[in-house]
Amino acid sequence: MPRPRTVILVQARMGSSRLPGKMLLPLAGRPLLSWILAGALAARLAERVVLCTSEGPENDALAELAAGLGVAVFRGSENDVLGRFVAAGRLHRAVWVVRVCGDNPFVNGGEIDRLIAYFEEQARDYACNHVPRDGNNYPDGLGAEITTLAHLEEAAAQSDDPQDREHVTRYLVTRPQRFSQGTFPAPPEIAFPQVKLDIDTASDYRRMGRLADALRQRGHNPQDAVAVCRLWRELFEKPGGEPMPEHPTDNKEVCP
Repeated sequence: MPRPRTVILVQARMGSSRLPGKMLLPLAGRPLLSWILAGALAARLAERVVLCTSEGPENDALAELAAGLGVAVFRGSENDVLGRFVAAGRLHRAVWVVRVCGDNPFVNGGEIDRLIAYFEEQARDYACNHVPRDGNNYPDGLGAEITTLAHLEEAAAQSDDPQDREHVTRYLVTRPQRFSQGTFPAPPEIAFPQVKLDIDTASDYRRMGRLADALRQRGHNPQDAVAVCRLWRELFEKPGGEPMPEHPTDNKEVCP
């Protein structure tokens, strides 16, 4: 039986409250958004990648960048992100929807594929590998979330809560009795939950800039998750193997 049509929706906009304009900030000479789209495009088990941004004119540059890379663009509500995702999923005839956050320059196509394969094999309503959760030992920022368009449509129809409308999968994640949920262990070579690969703040941006520059200088492919994690640990863990303090992941629904 063929896999249901799977569409990756990359959630990004210029108006991030924590680091405005970050989607066009350069990493090793390329805008942040181009890194994220490259990671999404590297996935092999999805039929389409779509930039899912808002209608504000400040996002015109993001739409132009995506179009230049051959990525489809959907523009919808600034604040009703759940509604934006539902409309984008419908337009692109999605059955399964993969959400990629615009905070994650090192989102990995192979890890997105691993997520899709897990979702297919386990028949869950929701699954993720984008953050450390339930002992999966995943780094923060390599993976994604997946659910069905039908479940997002149900969430949109049932909830007027502003938090549910802003944070796409919150309605599902906070109702485990209604929606079956799952994750899975990270491969041992990348099983480092202390590794934080997203950009929430200016200090995160500086760290990811150092990492991107080091990857380029050493000739590593940014889609080599093992090299990314190894180099992050080399650059940012304290001497003697003591890791940096862990970053909270409770708000990982908060995305540009």
